Amino acid sequence: MAGICGTIQLESDAVAEDRVDAMLDRLSHRGSRSGRVRWGEIRFAAAHPSAPPIWPAPGCESPSVPCVVLDGRIDNAADLAADLARDGVQGSTNHAQLLSAGFRREGAGFLSRLQGSFAAAVHDPKTKTTWIARDPVGTRPLYLHRSRGRLIFASEIGALLAGGALRREIDPDQLRVLLALGFNPAPRTLLRGIHKMPPGHLVRIDASGVKNVRYDEPEAGDPEDLSFEDAVEEYRGLVKRVVRRCSAGPTGILLSGGPDSAALLLLHRKGGGEATTYTAGFPDLRGGDDERVSAWQAANALGTLHRERTIPVEEIGSLFLAAARIVEEPVAAAWMPPFLRLLEVPSGQVDTIWTGQGAGALHGEGEAWRWLQVGEWVAGLPERVGGLLGGVAARLGGMRHGYEKSRLIAVRDEQERILSSFFLFDDLELDRLLRPGNLGDRQTVRRGLERWREAVPDWEPLAQGLYIHRKTFLADAVLLPAMRLAAGCGLDLRFPYADPEIVRRLERLPAAYRLDGGHGKRLHREALSAWLPADVLSRPKRDLGAAVHAWIRGPGRARVQDWLLGPLAWTPSVLDPVRVRLLIESTRGRASLERIVLLVNLELWARETFLGGAR
Repeated sequence: MAGICGTIQLESDAVAEDRVDAMLDRLSHRGSRSGRVRWGEIRFAAAHPSAPPIWPAPGCESPSVPCVVLDGRIDNAADLAADLARDGVQGSTNHAQLLSAGFRREGAGFLSRLQGSFAAAVHDPKTKTTWIARDPVGTRPLYLHRSRGRLIFASEIGALLAGGALRREIDPDQLRVLLALGFNPAPRTLLRGIHKMPPGHLVRIDASGVKNVRYDEPEAGDPEDLSFEDAVEEYRGLVKRVVRRCSAGPTGILLSGGPDSAALLLLHRKGGGEATTYTAGFPDLRGGDDERVSAWQAANALGTLHRERTIPVEEIGSLFLAAARIVEEPVAAAWMPPFLRLLEVPSGQVDTIWTGQGAGALHGEGEAWRWLQVGEWVAGLPERVGGLLGGVAARLGGMRHGYEKSRLIAVRDEQERILSSFFLFDDLELDRLLRPGNLGDRQTVRRGLERWREAVPDWEPLAQGLYIHRKTFLADAVLLPAMRLAAGCGLDLRFPYADPEIVRRLERLPAAYRLDGGHGKRLHREALSAWLPADVLSRPKRDLGAAVHAWIRGPGRARVQDWLLGPLAWTPSVLDPVRVRLLIESTRGRASLERIVLLVNLELWARETFLGGAR
């Protein structure tokens, strides 16, 4: 995986070469080699392990050839190159060169034809236009900072900060967003002045100024009138096609005992691909939370070389520190520490790793979707009956941790019910938790979600919720941290189930095909049933985060309290320590534990960002 960066002068001041040098130094862990292209006031650069993701070759810039720097891969590069050649345009399966040729012919419209994951910058000397773009699903992160005279971009926040020109300052509105949702959705980050390119967007810089553009527009209108059975067959074909397209070179697959990763392995092997499989296990947990036996059985049945990483629960604390340093953004994701340890096994053995992550987020897996569907039904009842049921649900949600999301059905307004389903802390809790001066604006949270709902105003409510979920939670709380952890281990991570071709097709089907009465993955499970036995399909979901939750409840409890409330703690400067202590002492259920995970990640992030990594 490459690390890219660059500077674009918006005014005629001299380009600061030392800024590019500092950013490249910060990205050197992504590859010991580096390359640059320059044209006028444009500077693009990349750190990479092997083939340079830059075009044209440094020193060979031409006024007729767009300059490109690329992090990622274009899976349909061969088809696009052949198409360009038929039109007399010299293309190449070199992905950066292909992007240059495509932009020379079609401009930014060429992005809609790409299949794969990418973050890229393109400058056309002929039209004096620069584009910076992120793929439609948001697999590859890309950060930007704009000052009065310059725009800089990089694959990592640390690279933007490396030159020392940016102040490290918390944005109170985004602190509230983080605590409310468990992550910061693009285009904002927790640091003031550092922006994150939203999925499916580009920034265009030309003589008229700087403009943000959404190039991945959702299709308007009602869902397609396709039977469930036909949708299942079509989805099977899509998954097989994506696996075939991704199968190039030595591959590793993160293998659990569940159906998602097992199906990827099966299809890859059926296509003649070789793979090494990797699994994490926790000897301190009960058997139901340890995937090693079922993963070994799948690997043995399909004849792959299989490797395991045993993770004692006592290691979780040190892994929290390492993961926070790599990811650079606080996220309520308990799976990150053990996921990092698992990725250390294939590091240096293979270049590319596949994971089944993303399937759950795309197919409505999770407690909130169940209550959203019930809420849709309750909203259709007479107001008095619906109000009575809503009041009971609200009380259940406050009394029993197994019904935390049931209070959603007490929300009568359809739009507010969808937005509320994303909340980890509600408004009242945040008003009590945040210190004065850090309360932020309540509406910032809703506006950040509403901007995506406004893109699909004619879709059914649950389809709107799924669309917001994939543009925010999937991109910024699942794919981004997983990709960053992989990059920290020198690996390129692939998410076949979150391929743009699959995502776009799912969104043209009725939402009910995915949700299955709130349990999620209806269409997905039915499709996989053609390849996997029933006992694999029916296995309960297991989560790497189970080990982290066990650590927080047990041996890590004192350490968590010291991190958040001890003498070195940063958290009390922005949060009420009394409320934080109550949260630590009253963990009861998954949602409460995810809140603690978020606060720990926020604390460790702040120590790295503001306190020089103080432990």
